[in-house]
Amino acid sequence: MILKDTVMAFVGTIAFSVLFDVPKKHYALCGLVGALGWISFKFIQYLGFSIVTSTVVASAVITFTSMILSMKQKTPTTIFLTSGIFCLVPGAYIYYASYNIFAADSSLVFYYLKETAKIALAISFGIILVYSFSSKIFSLKNKKGNTKIKE
Repeated sequence: MILKDTVMAFVGTIAFSVLFDVPKKHYALCGLVGALGWISFKFIQYLGFSIVTSTVVASAVITFTSMILSMKQKTPTTIFLTSGIFCLVPGAYIYYASYNIFAADSSLVFYYLKETAKIALAISFGIILVYSFSSKIFSLKNKKGNTKIKE
């Protein structure tokens, strides 16, 4: 099951990369970022943590991986980050909230909107967490004060 889900995350991320006009040479790496994010998400859930905690960790993994790949490929981080985060977006919750608006079940509408907001904030928090530490991680200074690794 996890292998099938990971392959689907890989393929779905590549499809999203095509939609976002990512250069073809980066498709496989974008898929890898999405697959790593999905594996991280499922692993943290397997350990018994909530969807929100799993999303924060997976978002941080996706962001960190995107930053590393962007340096190696000499391309903007957003190429990998925007595509890779696709697997964590709470699309089903948004759908269920919309569905329940038309089904006139306001309690479920608010439940799904609340869950959507929590997951969206968790994604944002994971990205912000990595970016806030990225200056310490990625700007190793040499004796002259020049950075060895540049974003």
